[in-house]
Amino acid sequence: MLQKQNKECVLFTGSRSDMWKKMSEYAFVYSPIGNGFDCHRTWEALTLGCIVIAQDSPTIREFTGKFPIIIRDDVQNIKAKDLENWLQKYSSTPLGDLSIVKWAYKLHNNLVDTYTTTDALSKNYVLSPQFNKKEWDDIRKSQKIMTQMLKKFDQVCTKYNLKYWAIGGTLIGAVRHAGWIPWDGDIDVGMTEKDYNKLKKIIESELPEEYFFQTKENDKYYTSPINKIRYKYAWYSDGDPKRWHHGIQLDIFVLDNNGNIPGLPSDGDRPRIYKRKDIQSILFPVKRLPFEDTTVWVPNNYEKYLTLWLGSYPPKILSLKKCATHEGRISFDVPKLWKEKMYPHLY
Repeated sequence: MLQKQNKECVLFTGSRSDMWKKMSEYAFVYSPIGNGFDCHRTWEALTLGCIVIAQDSPTIREFTGKFPIIIRDDVQNIKAKDLENWLQKYSSTPLGDLSIVKWAYKLHNNLVDTYTTTDALSKNYVLSPQFNKKEWDDIRKSQKIMTQMLKKFDQVCTKYNLKYWAIGGTLIGAVRHAGWIPWDGDIDVGMTEKDYNKLKKIIESELPEEYFFQTKENDKYYTSPINKIRYKYAWYSDGDPKRWHHGIQLDIFVLDNNGNIPGLPSDGDRPRIYKRKDIQSILFPVKRLPFEDTTVWVPNNYEKYLTLWLGSYPPKILSLKKCATHEGRISFDVPKLWKEKMYPHLY
């Protein structure tokens, strides 16, 4: 809380009535998300005439612009000048209509199509409304299948003493969620060229029936430089099935001796990380982090890796409109074209 006179920050403990009296002496109250998406302290603070600093959520978003509420997920970066500007802007803002009936009705209408979920740490998240509940349920179902795919891949690597490390969304998921990013749609791992060359000789004989190994060398339709382990019975249905088989996947990005990784997305200038002179010490020796009901290998200095990639650590949560899989929707109805013409040997 920021005091109107002295601008001091305090953490208050005591009885609720004493806390309300104390809150009324401050200009700002920080009201983070509680067990749900809302916090009773928001409404206490508004009633007491305070300006609320809150985390983004589908409920609080409805009230910004109508009440003195500021949405900031990065409260640690708030400066004194920000507080002074907000105090000048919002100090005369009227409370407006805080009728519970009015806002309960409005929120119900606006949130009826919003889908929520929890991660492996039991934290709540709102997912993009561009997918409906069934589509999100199918994505979650596919994540469980791909977790088993990751376990099998890990077992094979352990059996043959091959090293890999989580990258991309899988690394962020392990670090921030101890498992899947709730809106992620595939598994991403990196391997050295030396270990990958060993893997490709034995992987097909080690995979269960429901998986297959896909490369440009063994699939005449496939042209991507990214090697994959795929699940036969679920696929990314927003893609064109005539192109090639795109079952849900574990991507294997191969680091060659020159620091190149074909197919690695360039977001955050990621490829340049692998050109660094200290890349070996960033990656190795790899270490384990929890991932759902198992563990996954990650870079030895994953904090530095993520900072170099994303510009900060820990990884920030995306805005709501970006909380959707870039792979698209997932279907468990395998295209007839694959079964009968393009990939009959898989079925």
